[in-house]
Amino acid sequence: MGLLWGARVFNYESANLSTEQISHDIAKILVQQGHLQKGDVFVTLLSVPAQQDLRTNTVKMGVIDKIADEVAAEQ
Repeated sequence: MGLLWGARVFNYESANLSTEQISHDIAKILVQQGHLQKGDVFVTLLSVPAQQDLRTNTVKMGVIDKIADEVAAEQ
């Protein structure tokens, strides 16, 4: 059972990417979709290694900064 309050949950399927690449991709997608913007704090929960069906065993926290600039430059 999980308790989520004020959280949005998204599923992300990775294909042999590193934890850093997965976190970057997730943040970039959420900025592109308008869910996150520069200065926002976000938390990523991962199961490592990502290719195995394991429970969450990694928590990463980040701040949207360079990714927002990267997305803006692509548009």
